[in-house]
Amino acid sequence: MSVLRTVLFDWDVNRVSRITAVGLALYISQDIADEFLTELVVVIILCGTLNIVLNIVLNRLWSLVVRISDRLKAE
Repeated sequence: MSVLRTVLFDWDVNRVSRITAVGLALYISQDIADEFLTELVVVIILCGTLNIVLNIVLNRLWSLVVRISDRLKAE
């Protein structure tokens, strides 16, 4: 049960960005590509690109949320 609890409840910025990147890549590749192999190549390229971009954006937002919550706790 502890493994399941870890998978379901211990989320961090990297896991959220990876899952979001994969979901967006799959959605976009189905609209862009026609064949299976083309979709596969598009998914791989988009996953790498989106993962980098989302990781940067979510890390910035995460640090802002932590900073704001620390300020609110201090007051």
